[in-house]
Amino acid sequence: MLKKIALLAALVSLLGNTTVSAAATDIPPAGPAPKQIEVTLTQPELAVDVPDTGGAVAAGVGGILGALIGAAINKAAVANAEKRVAEMRNALVDYHFNDRFEQALRAKLAAADLAPAPSVEYLRSVRGRDELIAANAVPRTGLLVLTPRYAITSDFERLSVKVQATTLDRTLKGEKVKERYRAFNSYVYSFPMKRISGSDATEDSKRWVELGGTEMAAMFEEGIDQVTDMIVYDQTSAGQAEAATKVTRQGRTVGPTPDRQWQRTRLGMTATHPIDGTSKEFSERDAARIAAAKATTPVTSAAALAPAATPVAAPVETSAAPAANAPIAAPIKTNAAPAANAPAAAPAAAPADASAALSATTEVK
Repeated sequence: MLKKIALLAALVSLLGNTTVSAAATDIPPAGPAPKQIEVTLTQPELAVDVPDTGGAVAAGVGGILGALIGAAINKAAVANAEKRVAEMRNALVDYHFNDRFEQALRAKLAAADLAPAPSVEYLRSVRGRDELIAANAVPRTGLLVLTPRYAITSDFERLSVKVQATTLDRTLKGEKVKERYRAFNSYVYSFPMKRISGSDATEDSKRWVELGGTEMAAMFEEGIDQVTDMIVYDQTSAGQAEAATKVTRQGRTVGPTPDRQWQRTRLGMTATHPIDGTSKEFSERDAARIAAAKATTPVTSAAALAPAATPVAAPVETSAAPAANAPIAAPIKTNAAPAANAPAAAPAAAPADASAALSATTEVK
């Protein structure tokens, strides 16, 4: 009798274990959480970057005196550059860098079909403690904060588009917000201008102005195109595997496609496109691309569709808006015949490294 009871208990135990195992196999493994990304778009106009000349002087002199001298040198460089950069800013008054960056990144993240798709928030102001609490922000682990910037160096030798990428953990508890920084990275695409012997910052700034707003805007479009490709590449499985490989001091070439050849360094990803300071290669390339697209697009005129007995109204001059991804350029005049009895349309408006993780914790005030 005892043997039968023991055998029955063993069978029940076996069946129980089998049932649990079967149920466990029906539960799919949890996938990776979607990447959380914040894009801070807060730069209203072309900025000035200062090469650390003052830092070199400070290191040579040493002590507090060296630091004061170095700071004064950098401050003077910024003040002088602000005066010279005014004409460049005027030439770019119709170029909206923040909008163009957001458009490009949105489109590329969607086209990349990342799995899982990242959760991306575009911010037009820096959020401090009060703003985070008011926005009902939630804690984030491994939050990627992207801060785009477009700038000219104070010596006017290099134009660049740069994105500072910061990975951090954010905790919120009551009225306290803390951010622990884990890694810093950057994506840079720059245009160094060919040097001319005896040419100083004043002459070099005039060379940029002579290139014109259309050419400079086309250069920024190229820079945005390149750095957003770098960002999206690093979000793919191939990019993450490549980035995880140790980087030497010399860096290494990253070439996901033949027309995308970047340099991976300990500070991030970078690439350059030297210019001669006279040719307008980027705006001319874009103009040729637009002309080719028009030549291959069939156009049906309103006059051809109108009945024979219907008189055709006089042509109306309109301004065609650039395509979504085209650089902002001067309006293109076209002759569009309006439908009968239709009012003339108003001109369309121009469109507006991976370094080691840090353990420091800071409090957002």
